[in-house]
Amino acid sequence: MYYSFDDKLQSYAEQGKTRSAYLLIVVELGKTLGSDKKAFVDLLNNSGIQASMSDSAETLANKYVNNIATNRKLMLGTSLLVQMKNQMSGADGKQELSDEGVKTGYFVLRDYIGLDGYSNLAGDPVTAVAQGVGELAKLGATAVEGGQKLRYAKKYGALDSATAMQQKRLETKQALIQAVIKQKEVEAEAQKKSEEQQQKTTRTILVVTGLVVVLAIAGALIYKFKK
Repeated sequence: MYYSFDDKLQSYAEQGKTRSAYLLIVVELGKTLGSDKKAFVDLLNNSGIQASMSDSAETLANKYVNNIATNRKLMLGTSLLVQMKNQMSGADGKQELSDEGVKTGYFVLRDYIGLDGYSNLAGDPVTAVAQGVGELAKLGATAVEGGQKLRYAKKYGALDSATAMQQKRLETKQALIQAVIKQKEVEAEAQKKSEEQQQKTTRTILVVTGLVVVLAIAGALIYKFKK
């Protein structure tokens, strides 16, 4: 049985499989990066992130990963883009965008990787958690140094949050790049099959043309001998 992208997304979301739903979205986004780089660049630019067509796939992936946790517009744009790339045809044959799918995708992204209170985890995690833990702030900047800062970060769970976020970002980048590579392989295979089919068609045309010529010559000779 065939299940569309949106079918899978809604199923994962309904079952509470947020990570599976998130990776499903990221893989589809990676396919877009591999097949339609301009759409990916536009997604970043429209979300306030400077990007250009001259950026490599890895550079674009890094820009995405470094911003997705805190950029709500990027989350919504991501969900909208993958839905646009996976539109289904309605009863009238027209492409239909799933509004419900766009909303679900946004909530999945927000719930899995969205960051509340920690806006600086892309940098030094210890500095980041110091900004995010209220108890830490009470000690004052001069009192919280080195190992003491680290111990308090661990005590209040902020360092764990920072580590988890870094892992999610690494997971996101890997999924994006792997999807790009896979998409390029699929396109290369499709191109190869197209060329093989074209060569086969050309050979068939040549054989048929040659046969027609031979028959024409044979017919002319028979006609000549009969006369």
